[in-house]
Amino acid sequence: MQQALEAHGRLASDKGRPIRAAHEAIKATMSRNALIIRTEAGLAEAAAELARVAAQLEDGAYKVGDARERRLAQEARNLVDTGLMMVAAARLRKETRGSHYRQDAPAPDPAWDRSIRIDRAEDGPRLTPVRLADLGDRG
Repeated sequence: MQQALEAHGRLASDKGRPIRAAHEAIKATMSRNALIIRTEAGLAEAAAELARVAAQLEDGAYKVGDARERRLAQEARNLVDTGLMMVAAARLRKETRGSHYRQDAPAPDPAWDRSIRIDRAEDGPRLTPVRLADLGDRG
């Protein structure tokens, strides 16, 4: 609970750009660089932009005053976290698989016939390639 209160204190600001600007920056970079057609350069650009938005959220660059804006700020933080996990997994998987096309790696790689387990770590997403059979019965 204390961590949440401290995080809110860092986010609170009566000045700055509207919090919707953070949402728009996240959507724009993910749409441009990390959806269906991907390249390493585009994924690196997405990671840098997400890190920039995260830093701006922490530094109070967005107007976060009332309850609605606080909710939108938390949502933006969640979007950044999710985007960073997606980008990290896409950068690890240097191949085309399913509907996700890598322009710089257009063929599937049989070695990547597996899932990627993503765990949250202090320094960013921790990725572990796993075969579904290796996960065992988790139900």
